Amino acid sequence: MAVDSQPIFQVDPFSDPVVVRICGRASFQNSAPLSTFFQEMAVEGPPRFIIDFEIPLNLEIAANPDMIDIANRYKPHSVCFVPENRKEITTEGGLDVRKNFNKLEKLVKDELDNDIDVSLFIDPDKDQIIATKDLGVKVVEFHTGAYAEAFCIQLSLETELNKIKDAVQLANDFNINCHAGHGLNFENVSLISSISNIKELNIGHFLISDAIFNGLENSIIKMKKIIKESTI
Repeated sequence: MAVDSQPIFQVDPFSDPVVVRICGRASFQNSAPLSTFFQEMAVEGPPRFIIDFEIPLNLEIAANPDMIDIANRYKPHSVCFVPENRKEITTEGGLDVRKNFNKLEKLVKDELDNDIDVSLFIDPDKDQIIATKDLGVKVVEFHTGAYAEAFCIQLSLETELNKIKDAVQLANDFNINCHAGHGLNFENVSLISSISNIKELNIGHFLISDAIFNGLENSIIKMKKIIKESTI
């Protein structure tokens, strides 16, 4: 498959290990077919893969041994642990690090021992940040869902925004790098991207939805422009 004659991904399914090369500026313009390919290959057996990315790959996974095995097999640059079920989730939607500390401690160590960076998807909450620090994790992604909802209905917006700002400050005091994501779109992203020390935004669902009508490249370019202008 190609966009502007540049391959999105190239696969040699008959090689051993299977070589998957992700390249060009359109690297993620065909993520759905690529995901389907991996699923179909996994059904056939546990194939060996070489995945060649031009940019670092972050794998978002549930905190369970099966997903750890997959991560350790394919060696992404980093993994982000997200909640899988109600027992792991906080009232807002982030991973409950305090409640699942002992479970996460072993899984985090396993990934770090395999030279895979680890981040946790958590609420902008003091106790969750302290638990993250105690785990030795150096990156968090703050759940911005409550902020996005507040922005939509224009209620408690300042409160939710200040929660994120305070959380970023506390994380920064602990030398924890801050990412953010969930529910972000063209209208609400600038208030988040303008916060000092937020190093990365993870925006997926909205961009894919907008891309249905405008094309993924156009959606990404527009989002990047809004983010860049908010940080000037």
